[in-house]
Amino acid sequence: MLSELQVQKTLGLMELDADQAMTARVASEVAIRDGARAVLMARVDEIGNRFRFTVEIINPADGRTLDSLYAEGRGVNSLLASVDTVSGRLRTRLGEPSLALARDSEPLPEVTTSNLEALRAYALALKAMAVRDYVLAENLYRKALEIDPDFALANMGLARIYWSGLDEAPALAQLDAALSHRDRLPPRDQMYLEAWQHELRSAASPLPQWKLLATMYPDYFAGPSNTSWYLIVENRFEEALPFAQAAAVPQDPMRAVPLDHVGRIQLALGKAEQALQTFREAESEGGGKPLRYSGNALAVLGRLDEAQKLLEQIKPAPGNPSSLYASMDRISVALSRSQRAQAVAEAEQASQLSTQYGPDHVVQFKLLEQMTRMLASDAGSSAATLASLRDESVNYARGTGNVRGRQNALFRALVAIHLAQRSGFTASSRRGLDALPRLSELDGPFNLAWMRRLVNATQARLEGRPEESVRLLAPLLDGTEAVQVRVELAAAFDAMGDARSARIHRAWLSENLGRAYVEFNGSQLLQPLNVSDVLEAAGKLRGESASLPRDQAPAPQLPTASLIRPAS
Repeated sequence: MLSELQVQKTLGLMELDADQAMTARVASEVAIRDGARAVLMARVDEIGNRFRFTVEIINPADGRTLDSLYAEGRGVNSLLASVDTVSGRLRTRLGEPSLALARDSEPLPEVTTSNLEALRAYALALKAMAVRDYVLAENLYRKALEIDPDFALANMGLARIYWSGLDEAPALAQLDAALSHRDRLPPRDQMYLEAWQHELRSAASPLPQWKLLATMYPDYFAGPSNTSWYLIVENRFEEALPFAQAAAVPQDPMRAVPLDHVGRIQLALGKAEQALQTFREAESEGGGKPLRYSGNALAVLGRLDEAQKLLEQIKPAPGNPSSLYASMDRISVALSRSQRAQAVAEAEQASQLSTQYGPDHVVQFKLLEQMTRMLASDAGSSAATLASLRDESVNYARGTGNVRGRQNALFRALVAIHLAQRSGFTASSRRGLDALPRLSELDGPFNLAWMRRLVNATQARLEGRPEESVRLLAPLLDGTEAVQVRVELAAAFDAMGDARSARIHRAWLSENLGRAYVEFNGSQLLQPLNVSDVLEAAGKLRGESASLPRDQAPAPQLPTASLIRPAS
């Protein structure tokens, strides 16, 4: 049963007055939008001195009358008895299973458009997004706009697709098209567009806007889902969990997305078995396609053969740059198995394939290749290549492009400097730091704040000032610190001769392999470095334990031996 308030709300989304006459056509569209299985149309006919009360059961999908029930009596006073008789028959009839009523009873999204066919196309686009078929989703959003050119949320759907692929210009164009129709939308959808506007164009984190939407409209799943995402980005995993769970319900047509968030949170919190189960559920919701994060969970559990086999199923797909990012996981798993040549080959291939997805991805995967060479190859990384990638990223960050793209470029510049530091190119990294612009208008993202501190702290240690490194990084230890912060602190305490403090940070690292895989850090660019550093820290702790008397050995929880140096 639909309440009067729900019907009035749906009429508003249909751009009709709340007191619109409830004809069979209007009632059927309300039923289709809200997932009601049938429309009951009642009428009273006077035949001589007799009054007949009739209820027709209409299938809203096609307007057919499935059944008609009536009762009649003499005089107007008979109507109450007739209503009671028909109601009893109706309860009995509707209590019987009916395939005719079960068809097309899934509710459509609650979005504003006066055209039911445009709404159908939009609903199908959401389903395509849920199974990561972005080409089909794009075509369906475009079909919705062809039918209803003023369909603001279809524009926003296209913007989301383009933005996820770092295709900045068309994403912003579709955002502007959506905003041009903002006045036609109810307050909730206006807030949704404003949150996206903040996400795509503001230097600050959009977390407050998404959290406000989630608080005011908890049943509007975009709010809690996106709130959970930005809490994950800031490593606030425990805080993110209830938001992700609130969106990961069967009523959410995009349920696979918040389920993915739940799994990442569980993995970051050290609950790898639970995470694997959640990722499996997300895979089922997403059409059965394997998720790269299932491979992460398998790797954390020490099931590296299974992880590698799963990740090999995820192939780069045209028009879907996110499909290329499984190469990071394959590199991390190969490094975990001491398969260095395989890791380098994977990184080289990903770098070559990135050219089909645009310049942002090219820089990302060239940096990934340099990182992998540093970690795995005798030849190591190239000082000249890292300097070139750094300068290219700095030049973009200095430019006049959209603020989000410039922030991403600045983060990549910082990564290039850090890889130069880790590779021993101390003079080159110093030149990079000296030339690094402040660009205060880009300040705001969590990753830029800690990454800038990290490169300055690492440089201080390399130049013989480990105490300064500790002083810069210690304030970050609030539970949201990045893996690389702990790595540098361990190195700084080693340089100071403080083995006990270094051991504390290595113990933390050894317990956070899941977090090493999950941390976002600019599209997870640092993942292979994180994973390698965590495994190295665990290996050092094991070596220390073996060389100390039993009553002096440290007792952190360490990964199993298969995670440290498994047979290749």
